[in-house]
Amino acid sequence: MAIMIPQKPREISPNSLEDIMFGALEKLPDSYYVFHSFKIVSAGDGILHESETDFVIFNAQKGLMCVEAKAGKVYYKDGEWFYGSGIRMSHDGPFNQASRNKWKLRDYINTTRLSGLLSKCKLLHAVWFPSVSELDIRGQIMPPEADRKLVMTSSALQDPETEIVRIFDIKLSNGIETSLSDLEARQLVDMVLCPSFNVFPTASLDLDIKRIAFHRLLNEQICLTLLLQFHLLRFSCQRYSSQFPPERPYSVRSVWLLLSSNRA
Repeated sequence: MAIMIPQKPREISPNSLEDIMFGALEKLPDSYYVFHSFKIVSAGDGILHESETDFVIFNAQKGLMCVEAKAGKVYYKDGEWFYGSGIRMSHDGPFNQASRNKWKLRDYINTTRLSGLLSKCKLLHAVWFPSVSELDIRGQIMPPEADRKLVMTSSALQDPETEIVRIFDIKLSNGIETSLSDLEARQLVDMVLCPSFNVFPTASLDLDIKRIAFHRLLNEQICLTLLLQFHLLRFSCQRYSSQFPPERPYSVRSVWLLLSSNRA
C-alpha cells in the first residue's frame, strides 16, 4: 500500500471522483508517497501566491509527478478548456495548470536546503481523466499544450502503477534522471514535502499568563474602588451640601474628612 498523506482524502466534491482516484493510488506499492491536495503558499514581495495540486506522487527511484484530475466531460474549443456544463476552466486548462504546479514545486524545493536534489530528481506532470477511456481519446487531436503521453485515463483506476511508470519513463530534455539515495529521499519527504511542525509553550508561559491575569484583575478592582468612592463622595456632597458655603474653597481631603465626621 502506498503511503498516503493525508491518510484520508481531503474535503472534495463528489463529482470530482478524487476519492475514487485516491483509493486507486492507495493500492500502489509502499515505495510510493501520494500527497492529496498538495498546497504551496508563499507571500514573497508582499504578494500572496497559492497553488494546489490534486495529487503529487513521489517515488525515490522515479521522481516527482504533479497530477491534475479532471472528471466528467471536458472539451477544448477555440484555445480554451471547458467543463461539460459549458463553464470555462480556470488556470488555462488542466495541462497548463499541472505544468505550472510542477514548476512551482521545483521553485519551492529550490528555496530549501535540499535544492541540490533537483539535479537528481525528475519532475513531471500529467493529467488524469478518470471518466474517459483509452478508446474515447484514440484518434483525438490534442491541444498544443497537451501530449497524449501525459494523459492517464479510466484504466488507471484499476492499474495506476502502469500508467505512472509509463509517464515517469519519459526522458527529460535537461537529461536529469532520478538518482536519490535512501537518505536523500527520506529528507525530501521529511523536510520538504511533509515536514513535521510542533510548537510548545515555554516553561515560564504559564507564570506569565497568571501574572497578566492578576494585574488585569487588580486594575479592574482599582477602577471599581475608585468608581465607588466617586459615587459615594458625590452622594455625600449632595446630602450635606448646606455645610459647604460656596465662597469657601475646599480640598477633596477636607471634604472627605468633614463627611466622615458627619457620618460618625
